[in-house]
Amino acid sequence: MASFWQNKSEITGCNDQEHALKNILSEGVSCAVNKTKIEEANLLNSQNELEKAYGIYKDILGENPRNTDALFGIAVILEKQNKLDLAIQFLSKAIESEPDKTEALLARGRIFCLQGMPENAISDFTEIISNHPDCFEALIARGITFGHNSQFTAAIDDFSLAIGINPNCAEAFYNRGVAYEKLHQFASAIDDYSTAIKLNPHDYKAYNNRGVARRETKCFNAALKDFDKSTKITPDFAEGYYNKSLTLLSIGKLKEGFKLYEYRWKTEHFKSQLRHFSQPLWLGNEDLTGKTILFHSEQGLGDSIQFCRYIKFFKNMKCRVLLEIEHPLISLMQSLVPKEQIFEKGSPLPKFDYHCPLMSLPFALQNQNHFHFHGTPYLTVPEREIGYWKEQLKRFAVPVIGLAWRGNPNHPKDQCRSTSLKELIGHLPRDIQWVSLHNNISLEEKRLMQDCSNFTNYPELGDFQHTGALCLALDGIVSVDTSIAHLAGALGQKVSLILSNFFDYRWDLGSNKTPWYEKHRIVKKQKTETLAEAFIRTSSKIAHCAGTTQPTK
Repeated sequence: MASFWQNKSEITGCNDQEHALKNILSEGVSCAVNKTKIEEANLLNSQNELEKAYGIYKDILGENPRNTDALFGIAVILEKQNKLDLAIQFLSKAIESEPDKTEALLARGRIFCLQGMPENAISDFTEIISNHPDCFEALIARGITFGHNSQFTAAIDDFSLAIGINPNCAEAFYNRGVAYEKLHQFASAIDDYSTAIKLNPHDYKAYNNRGVARRETKCFNAALKDFDKSTKITPDFAEGYYNKSLTLLSIGKLKEGFKLYEYRWKTEHFKSQLRHFSQPLWLGNEDLTGKTILFHSEQGLGDSIQFCRYIKFFKNMKCRVLLEIEHPLISLMQSLVPKEQIFEKGSPLPKFDYHCPLMSLPFALQNQNHFHFHGTPYLTVPEREIGYWKEQLKRFAVPVIGLAWRGNPNHPKDQCRSTSLKELIGHLPRDIQWVSLHNNISLEEKRLMQDCSNFTNYPELGDFQHTGALCLALDGIVSVDTSIAHLAGALGQKVSLILSNFFDYRWDLGSNKTPWYEKHRIVKKQKTETLAEAFIRTSSKIAHCAGTTQPTK
């Protein structure tokens, strides 16, 4: 994931002697003496002789409590000690004494940003820019703050102004590239990263980010070269290896891809937490005969459904399997693991010898010479559950199709993966009965369904086993990239999977099929379409195949 950055010394003016001694101003009859003292204190500060520096600053303030340079110096010390609230107080006093104190405004703005107070930070940076429109550091700092606050267009404007002031600064091009990438303007992002690399050939993060942008534009070979370059410059750069793994997985090089996928735990932005069990991690190298191994989920519910397929390989390994999983999946997983060996995530666990995250199983099984997909379906649900739903649905005299139009709102690419029922419901073919596969329906969605005679919602829809049974009772499913699509695929149901232009590595890029689920049909959004329009187009095609073509009015 691309992130903004700024050289800290350019913000605080305290991490090297040149910046530390820049713009030193003193007042009063003791000007010459104080200037010498300030220079000495700033030098000690830059050398992290904080106690000695503090003593000098304190002496200066004893003579003149409003000395802005001493107030600023103490604030720098407090920031180094992570006493940020106190640092802000001293910076505020310095600014009161000298409102145009650029260094103090820059430092306070940056600390406001660290404290999660972007509006205050932007106010400080804007104050500097209003007085000094050519202040490069303030433009970069404000642009970064805009970026962190998802105001990417405003960030681009600031970075562009900064580039106009200093067109030879790699940092400015890098940050503007990040902002363009956040807006999915990948061609512009690639151009800026390329310029940043030209200005600073050792910028491994720019190579990595350009690789990500190239991957998003399906330039996979170029992306792989960028990731290799980033890790050649910085051999321990986990992000580069991780992004290379996703690219390899995207082009079907699964063995090498899953091997490098283990770097995910070392990356800065990977949201799942590595489990620090006292028992060793199993990656396929130890004999499990007579041992107990714990498998545990690590990412989304759909990921757990997709990768639990590999548990079946362990039935012939003469070992005992435990599974730790989220509560909504417990009953579903009983078709793979006995009920008494499944534990809700966060609950106490029995003794075990090894553990392995579910998404590490493809790599671990390579070391066991078992690297192939277990055929689908690999999950089952009780026949009585399917029978219940068939009884519910038999009143409809038309084909019954399930819909899943949105996924996890906290997913970093949710805006690319989800659509809204409001955009869909008035355009769905009327001679098909549509059934919601979501069990968390909003009030607006409920109202929309009530106003549509051929749309059904079942409030009693429960956990994934119950939902899975409904999936198997239907004539088919149309879904965006969400856990419902994985559930239906794992059960062997037909799914039309609607994807945006920017989709996950697991969906085959070269065809309308995927090796993960035999009955999935991939439907990729056309360039001029919204995701909702692709959804409607697919629904109309299903209706046509069923002998109906009339849209709902």
